[in-house]
Amino acid sequence: MLSSRCMAIKKKKKAKAKSKKKAKKKSKAPSSRSVKSSVILSGCAVDPLLVGADKEFLDGFPRKLIQESACLPLRKYRGAGLVVARNEKEAVRFLPKLQRSCDVRLMVVTALHDYGIDLFLRYWEGADHRTAPPLWIPEARRSYVNRLSDTLSVSGKIQPVPVITSLLLSSPLASRAPVLVTGLGQQGHAMFLHGMAGLKLGVRFSSKWIKPVHQRLSDEFDMEAESADLVEGKGRREKGLDDLSGLSLPPLKSPSFIIEPRIRRRS
Repeated sequence: MLSSRCMAIKKKKKAKAKSKKKAKKKSKAPSSRSVKSSVILSGCAVDPLLVGADKEFLDGFPRKLIQESACLPLRKYRGAGLVVARNEKEAVRFLPKLQRSCDVRLMVVTALHDYGIDLFLRYWEGADHRTAPPLWIPEARRSYVNRLSDTLSVSGKIQPVPVITSLLLSSPLASRAPVLVTGLGQQGHAMFLHGMAGLKLGVRFSSKWIKPVHQRLSDEFDMEAESADLVEGKGRREKGLDDLSGLSLPPLKSPSFIIEPRIRRRS
């Protein structure tokens, strides 16, 4: 009686141990997938119509998936890629699918507004390009962006300063319109003087990145970061920035005001 009872107890213990092992394997399964995780850059938002996109990178994703998700791949760096999504909720929902179509780790930035993504998709899908701003980053600057390797840290954390400055320097509008990068209130703003459309916000970012972004831009144009006078520098040819110049303004101590023409709407 005792021996049979002991055998039954042993069998129950073995069954419990097996079920625990199976539960552990199931819990570990998602983390062991080959699909690389994505990173969201909080505190930063962009307008894809102004910063533009890498056409070759965008065309590498399934068109149906881009249309369904409204997530636009913008830049491909060395070992990383940047995608703009409507909001963080949409990014979390669709990025695993996008990640499976990409050979580098994807990072995410949110859009300043929905219509920037909607209009970009319309132009990309074949709408009238006569009214569209330049959408695609220049080839010379695309190779500069592709070589950037410091957008992710060794631990896999997104580095905002290289990402922000690369968006500004490689924007197709940068060769056609002045870009003002400044701190307003508690945030940093990059504004494009886009012809008769006026001054348009292209990138908004946290105020804690204003000085590092300014320093990075100054380095790209071989200038001193801070000066009491206006300092001008030229972009480097080897980076495809030789058609750009940089102008570093001294810190402003008084409020600024901008007057711009207002476009009349057709009746």
